Amino acid sequence: MISGILLAGGASTRMRRPKALLEYRGGPFLRAVAATLLMGGVEELVAVLNPAVPGLPEVLPADPRVRWVAAPPASAGQLASLRTGLHALSPASEASLVALVDQPAIRPETVAALVQTFRETGAPIVLPVHQGRRGHPICFARALYPELLEAPEQEGARAVIRRHRGLSREVVVEDPSIHQDVDSPEDFARLA
Repeated sequence: MISGILLAGGASTRMRRPKALLEYRGGPFLRAVAATLLMGGVEELVAVLNPAVPGLPEVLPADPRVRWVAAPPASAGQLASLRTGLHALSPASEASLVALVDQPAIRPETVAALVQTFRETGAPIVLPVHQGRRGHPICFARALYPELLEAPEQEGARAVIRRHRGLSREVVVEDPSIHQDVDSPEDFARLA
């Protein structure tokens, strides 16, 4: 089973309003990213949601493959949310695509390419690349879940990616949105 972890537990301090609820193409970011992951081939999706933001679970797609868990306090950082998501995965999870809620324009084809590459190669890490730069989402094989859970706070998943650089696979995609995270009102204006 290919899983997805959708990180939406941050405080959105630079945006000054919850990023997960910002509108993109007629719906909230949270729903857009979740739907893209499902269309791309994710077979279970765990959304890690900020419990201080009302209404987040209600905007997730109504799909039996989707469930949510409460994120730790935003001050704990993104790695804490990733750990929460990993703990919530099904025992049948073979790999997990880790996606960010502030990248609503990610294409289903990008997700599908990552899933297909993992299925074909079994690589411990599969990363999308556009114009020579890596982006998100990133696929981690189950064998790396313990390392992600023990990753150093200051580096997070980057430490695991660096450690397995020689074994990871890169997938070239025609999707500039793998680099386009929306952190500020200016970013949001550019996206719109």
